[in-house]
Amino acid sequence: MSEKSLTIIATKGTLDWAYPPFILSSTAAALGYNVTMFFTFYGLQLLKKDLSLSVSPLGNPGMPMPMAMDKWFPVLGTAIPGMQAMMTGMMKNTLKTKGIASVAELRNLCLEADVKMIGCQMTIDLFDIKHEDLIDEIDLGGAAISMAQKSGEIWVFRHDGTHKLSLEPSVYLERNRLKPRASVQILLSGRVVDYASRVRWSLSKAQETAIGVRDLSLDDPYDDQD
Repeated sequence: MSEKSLTIIATKGTLDWAYPPFILSSTAAALGYNVTMFFTFYGLQLLKKDLSLSVSPLGNPGMPMPMAMDKWFPVLGTAIPGMQAMMTGMMKNTLKTKGIASVAELRNLCLEADVKMIGCQMTIDLFDIKHEDLIDEIDLGGAAISMAQKSGEIWVFRHDGTHKLSLEPSVYLERNRLKPRASVQILLSGRVVDYASRVRWSLSKAQETAIGVRDLSLDDPYDDQD
């Protein structure tokens, strides 16, 4: 019997639209499905460590309004300044009163159930989203690898997606050290079928940092070890 799988694409980043993908994913994982969630465009807001989500009642006629406001309150009224903040507060209060889990709790439940979460690298580049603002458990779709330095800098290795990207065991040979240090290496592999074939890749910092903040300026705790 083949394994059951489910893929869900999240493109919305509002509080109300955050619940459906996480509810479906956690439920499917509990039923034995291999679940993958792909977050693109505004859906990447759901992968941020700080989930500051709001509700937008404008253009959402299916949203039930309190005190039957949808029957006497004009749709245009939802565009009044302050209405979004009020609706967001009312939604959060309703969720809390009903005992509904928060978006962060549902997201953690999905992670505990081994739901694979993939962030769209193109969207990250498009909106200049910082990698450190996103949760550590996300997968960038096999097109990028993030490397955190001791100084706090984060470097990102990217490629055009035409080849296979992986991390493989390796060793690092240091000056004045007899024994090699265990490490990992970035391996980009594929098949070249044309004389003019080429692989596009880049290595860059996720954000700008002061020139003085460098690993090279820090003491290596392993220098005195054999």
